[in-house]
Amino acid sequence: MVGCIINVFVLVLFFLLAYVKKAYRFFEKFFGFFERFKLTKKTASKLKAKTGNFVTKFQSGVQFLFTKKRVFLLATTTKIVSLMLYYGTTIMIAKALGFNISGYTPMYLFIASMLAIVCMQFVPLPGASGGTELVFTTLLIGLIMVTQEELLALMLLWRFATYYFGMLYGLVSYLFLMKRKVRDNT
Repeated sequence: MVGCIINVFVLVLFFLLAYVKKAYRFFEKFFGFFERFKLTKKTASKLKAKTGNFVTKFQSGVQFLFTKKRVFLLATTTKIVSLMLYYGTTIMIAKALGFNISGYTPMYLFIASMLAIVCMQFVPLPGASGGTELVFTTLLIGLIMVTQEELLALMLLWRFATYYFGMLYGLVSYLFLMKRKVRDNT
């Protein structure tokens, strides 16, 4: 719930930033507050000076984005589909492992995956490994009548599919591009 509340707050803040012409005043006052303190005065002054220009560019970017409604709708639809597939990996993995999935279980698995991934943003560890895996297994322990070993297998496969696979794919892509760049430069 905390993650959802923070995301809604940020969304409202971006909406106001995009459509309220004098939104920069709020940010100038915010940075002005931090100018009072010796520790943050220099950084706050720089940010305060850049605020008006940033907000103007942001608002013109939003206006430009909405002149391309087809691009906006296609990008939004693509993102929604990708998130549904991303959060739905738990359901696919559970079915592949032969778990009994019926009734409201697929929706619960979807939401549990979403909550666990949102928790990654609040655990102060690289990748938030332990916290995310703890939240995920805690959410599922009472739902699926399986052994701890089966639940551990589900969690490890889920974590690999949603986190480690992306890192591995990124590493392979990076190495491929670096090799290609070296070859093109010679």
